[in-house]
Amino acid sequence: MHLMCVQALLENMRRLAGVSNVSEDLRNVLRQPPVVTVMPQKALLQQLKQQLYDIAFCAIQVDLDLSNFVDFSLPYATAGYQGVVIKQDSPIDGMTVLQQAFGTSNAWALFSLLLLVILSIIFAHLIWIVERKDNPNINKYYGPGVFDSWWLGIVTAMTVGYGDKVPVTVQGKILTIAWMFAGTYCVGMFGAAVTSTFVNSQNLSYLPPADKLLQIQKVTDLDGYRLGTSSVIAKHFLEQQLLNSTVLVYENVTNLLSALVNQTIDVAVDETWTVRWLLQNDPTFKDNNLIQVGDVFEHRPRVIAIGRPGYDVDKVYHLVQVAQSDLMYGTGELNYKLLLEKWLKASVKTTPSTYIDRFDKALMRWCIIYMIGLGIFMVLWGLFVIWHYWNEIKQSRIRFGLLRSMGLGLKFSQKDLRDGARKLFKEVDSNQDGFVDVEEILDFFRGLGQELSDRDVQMCSTSDASSGTLT
Repeated sequence: MHLMCVQALLENMRRLAGVSNVSEDLRNVLRQPPVVTVMPQKALLQQLKQQLYDIAFCAIQVDLDLSNFVDFSLPYATAGYQGVVIKQDSPIDGMTVLQQAFGTSNAWALFSLLLLVILSIIFAHLIWIVERKDNPNINKYYGPGVFDSWWLGIVTAMTVGYGDKVPVTVQGKILTIAWMFAGTYCVGMFGAAVTSTFVNSQNLSYLPPADKLLQIQKVTDLDGYRLGTSSVIAKHFLEQQLLNSTVLVYENVTNLLSALVNQTIDVAVDETWTVRWLLQNDPTFKDNNLIQVGDVFEHRPRVIAIGRPGYDVDKVYHLVQVAQSDLMYGTGELNYKLLLEKWLKASVKTTPSTYIDRFDKALMRWCIIYMIGLGIFMVLWGLFVIWHYWNEIKQSRIRFGLLRSMGLGLKFSQKDLRDGARKLFKEVDSNQDGFVDVEEILDFFRGLGQELSDRDVQMCSTSDASSGTLT
């Protein structure tokens, strides 16, 4: 952006020099291609101080110490400092989902639960005392009687109301009414505490350390982290915030970002434009998952520094001022705005996916896994039930087969049963001799798809050993 500014500003200076009252020497200088050298800001300011360079286009921040040997142009933009962190998405497995769902320990939840248990035990003793003689559902003996009363208290507090145990005396009913209010209060407090824990589980205090870094938004969020910067001004600003953090100063932004990659520091805080350019163009940092986070703070104007040879106002200072004013607010205003738009707006910071977003996706993924697991369990459980009750199922099939053969439904009278038995006898008696032998019964059941043995038939019948027939 600075090189584009140099080109635009020089074009404007050449144009104005042609119509302004400037020396011929200055016009000749402007006609020649400028010598542009790219170097770190600190080195450039030092070279400017030594009069080795004339103009510094590097987003200079106005400083009283610099004003001793340079002059400042009009502010042409504002910039500030912004945090840079390593984007590390912590893994979210099934156990993490369960832990997040149940949340962490909550003192209020534990207190309300203990209060519910203690008050329910007191209520159980009082109910047993007033109900043990008159209530048939409350055992008159202490141990089982108190347990019956405690069951009544818990069911009442949970607003379940099974109705298997209820007070019958006036005193018991009055005690139960009082317990309804007390129990409902305890259960409500417990539910509120659990809900609060669940809601707070979405808060930053529950996030893994790597994800907390991505949630940095303001300066106070930097508290407790190891900080680094390449700017003394930024270091002084951070120290003024009274953060519980150490601030290390590096020679340049490249060393600063290298320290971040090596995890010597947790957050790099530096000038947002410079860092943004390095993250997008320097291959050393482009693929290291470095990302700018939070708001830009400590906004200050950025200016052009103009050298002062012999510690006197430079001859080009006034021309720079006029050319810059015309570029920003005169004939070049449109190009200037397009230039700023191209540089400052085209590369805005990207918002990383938050832990909550990734947790929601992981939750949906694990819900599907849990549902598949539940489906497999239900299938296996169903097969086990069928295997366990296979004999009962066979008997039921035989029974329904007989009922169909007898022309009966699930409900029938004695007359329907007698008529059906005659019909069945005729159907089984294949040779129509008035007798049904074992072979005929076995053939009949084979027709129903059931395999029976002689022993199965003889166990249900009276056997005529001499004839081998059943009557």
